[in-house]
Amino acid sequence: MKKIIYTCLVAFLISCGSENKELSENNHAIEEEIVIENDMELENEDEIILSSERPSGSINEDVQMERSEGTVRSGKGAINTINLGNVEDINKYLIGNLEFHNDDKFAKIPSNLSSKSIYVRKETLNAFLEMAKQAEKDGIKLTVISGARNFNHQKSIWERKWNSSNIKDPVARAKDILRYSSMPMTSRHHWGTDIDINSLQNSYFESGKGLKEYKWLVENGPKYGFCQVYTDKKEKNRKGYEMEKWHWSYMPLASQLLSQYKKELSYDQISGFEGSEVAKDLDVINVYVGGIADCN
Repeated sequence: MKKIIYTCLVAFLISCGSENKELSENNHAIEEEIVIENDMELENEDEIILSSERPSGSINEDVQMERSEGTVRSGKGAINTINLGNVEDINKYLIGNLEFHNDDKFAKIPSNLSSKSIYVRKETLNAFLEMAKQAEKDGIKLTVISGARNFNHQKSIWERKWNSSNIKDPVARAKDILRYSSMPMTSRHHWGTDIDINSLQNSYFESGKGLKEYKWLVENGPKYGFCQVYTDKKEKNRKGYEMEKWHWSYMPLASQLLSQYKKELSYDQISGFEGSEVAKDLDVINVYVGGIADCN
């Protein structure tokens, strides 16, 4: 029943999309949110079982976590250079070839700060917990609605959009999807450094409670290492994805991973999903993976 309601809602919004550009942009965000929610059904069995293991407690309670050697003690600090092992290990990690619940570099976000079972890098979580604690003191509630996604998860999002598109030209079809969704193997969500907060619609953050939350994030996010990497392209002269006010990246770690990605990945390695053949034509590594705001 839930899927039917979602599907009807998306169909209605899409039918009205040609009348209003802003509504069209919201359709992409709504579709992404529905796909992310439904993708829990497509995760492997272990992942689904883990979704019921939801810890409870207030942000103010101490959250004890294993801290990897050489990582930050808080979101405000610097982070040492990462040693991910050999080139093969680096490439697997950067393209999302991981099972997060079996990887000791990742941890699950507490249920009182997430919308479902969500994993991120431990460094990202440490910083987010500090930021959320301060936000709560300031009357702001931060909830992570999406975090780390492996290759299969991102593939399911991409291919649903690819197969439902009416655009026949493969390059144009991919470019349309790339307004708000990444190709598998090119998503920052593979790294566990990027989180989506509170909503997947820009309009939510333009008034009322959402605007208050966004202003708080803009002012305070950098104090904890977080940056809105997909800003207004008109103002920042940025390439790639459209503006996403919900998408925040833990830069002390993500900046190093981006450098590794540009160094190690090539277009020959981007494969295994529908539409992968146009990745080079669209120069996705430079335009989309590298198309972020200057957060330094």
